[in-house]
Amino acid sequence: MKVTIVGQIKNRQTGLGKAINDFQDYCEKEAEKVISIDITDNKNFFYYVYRILKANTDVFYFTPSGSVGGNIRDSIYLLLMILKRKKIVTHFHNSSFGKVVNKNKILRIINKSIYQHVDKIILLGHKSKIMFEPLMIPNEKFEIIRNGIDENLFISKEDLETKQKSKPINIIYFSNMLKEKGYDLVLELATYMQSNPNYHFYFSGKFFDVSLENEFKHRISTMENVTYFNGVYGEEKKHLLKKMHYFILPSKDEALPISMLEAMANALYIIVSDVGVVSEVVNDDTSHLLHSINEKTKFEIEEILLTTTSKIENIDYKVEKLRTLFSNEKIQEEIFNLLNTL
Repeated sequence: MKVTIVGQIKNRQTGLGKAINDFQDYCEKEAEKVISIDITDNKNFFYYVYRILKANTDVFYFTPSGSVGGNIRDSIYLLLMILKRKKIVTHFHNSSFGKVVNKNKILRIINKSIYQHVDKIILLGHKSKIMFEPLMIPNEKFEIIRNGIDENLFISKEDLETKQKSKPINIIYFSNMLKEKGYDLVLELATYMQSNPNYHFYFSGKFFDVSLENEFKHRISTMENVTYFNGVYGEEKKHLLKKMHYFILPSKDEALPISMLEAMANALYIIVSDVGVVSEVVNDDTSHLLHSINEKTKFEIEEILLTTTSKIENIDYKVEKLRTLFSNEKIQEEIFNLLNTL
């Protein structure tokens, strides 16, 4: 099978970039031929058009955007793939596609027409199907495949036992440092809880706004209960996560955060917004869903911390079950087999 991967491949350090690169790496081992078209830089739009039209492939694997401009661009790319008369699989890693398409009548008409010709649509969960209801896509086009977790990130029994006896209680915000993902709310919580020495807050993620980064660093410079890492990867990520007790992500919009799955694999108690398909995968015994984000959320999270701390070391985090369901090798195999059987 010849596979052409079209998406924002360049940046492995984002959740989407990692997911695309993981599949690309798997295809390199299993496919007859792999063509990668990185559409990150829109200035090269016409070059990407040329690459798609010239691709010698059996199937296109495409990861659509969740913005208005991105959808217009993606519609052109998908139309070209349709004209090539090759199999097309789209894989959605966002939950904003529906909001973009369904608010604009023209985009709704265009996407309805295009997705009638797409062979398969991979979603991260059943709730994501809501995005497509106005497009009237046949149910058989949808496939549910979750995000995957790297094997080295599943915590060992020995490390789990060590962590459960450790103090202080470590809390991590582990995502891009964007206000819409709620890092500023977690910082407010850390500020509010400075007088409690039993809790230490960690932030790991990259800023995309220098002024926000400087403001954040200035605020935490005098806070003894906060530590910041400008993103951690590989072995550094593994060593950091296995020392954490709580994962907090009060985000306004997510599909299925890979960082949350990685936290679950490391036996962290999850405090996360009830967005996307999060509720389909979290363990009720080891998580708390935030149903709204407002000025009172920090107090809600503080109460969760105070009332669950005495319990977290005795909870069954079902790490082995998570490995069975979310092993990255298994997930990539599922995606590849789907393409191979079209």
